[in-house]
Amino acid sequence: TKFVTNHEEILLEIDEHDRASEVKEFDKGAVSKALGVSWDVKEDVFKVSVNVQEREVTRKSMLSTIASMYDPLGLVTPCAITGRMLFQDATKLKLNWDEQVPSDIADKWFKWLHSLDDLNNVTFPRCLKLGVAEDAVYEVHNFSDASQKGYGCCSYLRCISTNGDVHVSLIMSKGRISPMKQVSIPRLELQAALLSAQLNEVVCRELDLPISKSYFWIDSQIVLAYIKNENKRLKVYVANRVSMINSISKPSQWKFVSGKYNIADSVSRGMSPVELQQSR
Repeated sequence: TKFVTNHEEILLEIDEHDRASEVKEFDKGAVSKALGVSWDVKEDVFKVSVNVQEREVTRKSMLSTIASMYDPLGLVTPCAITGRMLFQDATKLKLNWDEQVPSDIADKWFKWLHSLDDLNNVTFPRCLKLGVAEDAVYEVHNFSDASQKGYGCCSYLRCISTNGDVHVSLIMSKGRISPMKQVSIPRLELQAALLSAQLNEVVCRELDLPISKSYFWIDSQIVLAYIKNENKRLKVYVANRVSMINSISKPSQWKFVSGKYNIADSVSRGMSPVELQQSR
């Protein structure tokens, strides 16, 4: 029972009492849940919705709103990380949970909340290899980046068909807030690279596709030198992370990309839903 399908002919073959309540009819706007993620059944796309409530801005209300953004694939991480950064700014002031935050942070918070209304217009195809032949070649391309405020990575599936057509889809992304204790940018870039390698390991294991190659793209020459280092002794912090990276990837897989072409920049710095929609 509770069957859901994005194919109308298949839905008609299922008895009505065995269908999920939200898709009794194959109408536009029928939204189901796939592992907690909103799925527009007819359009066959994922959406991330947020229950935005305007209330007094305290650390408790900020954390409540951030926690309500259920996004296990990290599809809207560039939008969500902005709220986390503002929460960290409030935390640095050592305020009580129910104490109102300063007006400058509150104004930025309300601006961010209002921008989340535009998430209703941002969709992500459920099918990663849409329109691609079964004998296509599949590659995973991972991008990572860091800023003083945050760091993160994102993974894309690149499908190359036999006639040369290329289709690229976002698989998932992850974003983290930088520690409140000051950390250098190269170390944050290295942490982002480690996160990228770990994400690639998960993606390649979970995707039911023959992945031919995985690539890692980063805009830090320092981190590339760390990863490809074979002679010099590294400090313990760096050596430990480089060792973990090299245990799940090969130095030859790591490539340099100019900062302006590094899509993970949006994960480490944040962007609005409108900017996210335009960047896709």
